[in-house]
Amino acid sequence: MGEPLDLPEEPIEERRWTADSTIEKLADLMATARGLTLKRDELAGWAGQMNKYSRSEGDRQFYLEAYSGGSYTVDRIKRGTTWIPDLYLNIVGGVQPSVARDLFGIGPDDGLAARFTAISPELPGEWRATDRAPSLAARDALDAVSDALAGRDWSGVLSVDTYKPLPFCRPDPEGVALLAEWREQTVRAWRGGEYEGRHAGRVGKYDGLATRLTLVSHFIDWAAGRAADAATVPADTVARVLDLMDGYVAPMDRRVYGAYGEAAGAEGGRRIAAWIEATRPERFTAREVRRHNWSGLQEPADVATALDWLAVRGWVRDAHPERRSGRPSDVYLVNPRLWERR
Repeated sequence: MGEPLDLPEEPIEERRWTADSTIEKLADLMATARGLTLKRDELAGWAGQMNKYSRSEGDRQFYLEAYSGGSYTVDRIKRGTTWIPDLYLNIVGGVQPSVARDLFGIGPDDGLAARFTAISPELPGEWRATDRAPSLAARDALDAVSDALAGRDWSGVLSVDTYKPLPFCRPDPEGVALLAEWREQTVRAWRGGEYEGRHAGRVGKYDGLATRLTLVSHFIDWAAGRAADAATVPADTVARVLDLMDGYVAPMDRRVYGAYGEAAGAEGGRRIAAWIEATRPERFTAREVRRHNWSGLQEPADVATALDWLAVRGWVRDAHPERRSGRPSDVYLVNPRLWERR
């Protein structure tokens, strides 16, 4: 993984849409800022706002693009346009289970959830009140590091690309090797089908997330005096970040998506279930399902996965299980007890 860890760059094409007042306000703030943080004790209002208004699609697109940065132009109907040199927005907050399910399970699967690092630790059985004063030394150290990073002219301390005048840093040779090995293992597991649904989408962001965390960790160490060269990331920093990814981020994601995510075939299974309730067939074939040309149910493998999801939940069963030899069945029987419950 010898590519440089680039600082934000301006994309070739600008992105535009007509914004509502919420996005306009954020655009005004971000046009003159090097980055913003949106902090909400409860993210329910923020998440619900995108589902409530007619322009929620534009809102979601704004937040999706804020993950990657780059220039952005917001068009206004009456007030002209606002150009944001670098669209960077951090979003921090807590969510209740119902909101978490909407983000990580049943809401639009557009990659928004994959951009969040979720924290859902197991709560201990015992609880004890603790009254402890905050550490002033830690606060002062954080303030000093933040001030050093915010006021830095990076073109003066980092390497600068000759093609694009952008400052960048890169790991040392040992760090490059560590990242390459970890990346290969992660991508192999991801492409090998170890993860499903939205969890797979989240794992697909791991490469970029590890790179970002490596960049942030290195700059913090450098600003705190623990790293000598800002332009070179030590292998120790890379190893520490990869340990964080494997030992904390990945287990948290398994926990969150296991609790709120959906298994493969769930959306298609519900679509077939609605059709079963509407038509009440005693039996049907997978070919019949494909003939409807429903989105996500046009390929035999997708239909088989959705029907397996329904079979696990007792809606259907294979009409000829004895004939299965590694290939999905084509004929399914509908459980007659479904109508007894209605």
